[in-house]
Amino acid sequence: MDTIAINLGTVFVSFVIYQLIFHFVSSWFSAKVSPRFKDLSLEKKIKWNSRVGSTCQALVAGVFSLYILLFHEAATADPLWDDPWLVNVNIAIDLGYVISGFLLLFFYWRAIGGIEVLIRRCTAIYIYIYLLVLAGPVTQCGWGESKQHRRHTSQLAEPPQPARKLREERG
Repeated sequence: MDTIAINLGTVFVSFVIYQLIFHFVSSWFSAKVSPRFKDLSLEKKIKWNSRVGSTCQALVAGVFSLYILLFHEAATADPLWDDPWLVNVNIAIDLGYVISGFLLLFFYWRAIGGIEVLIRRCTAIYIYIYLLVLAGPVTQCGWGESKQHRRHTSQLAEPPQPARKLREERG
């Protein structure tokens, strides 16, 4: 099967899963764990559901990255020239999450929006598409970075949760 078709399918499935987490799973689980969740305002529920999806994405990406780093022979055998399929799957999952967040950003701009969030999402989408479609095993500039390394550096486009909290406190 074509690599592009597999990547697009993974992006689509990831997008749908993160939408389901945001709209259904997070609210259901949060209400079961904490009965006071139902008392939150709509804006706080939106922020909470967004954070739950973000946490799920971080767990998935972290587990994939750790597995790839420690056990995936294709990535560790020749990280300079190889283009391991599992790294592409991890990037596609992340791209589905970022596109999902991009869509949610427009629907819930007042709760989770901000120009810096929009710029960060657009940058992340560009980076992930570059990694999946345009970049080969070795970059054209000749630096010889592995795709796995570039995938980890692309996480710079997604700051951690404390940065979000700091933005909320300032704003």
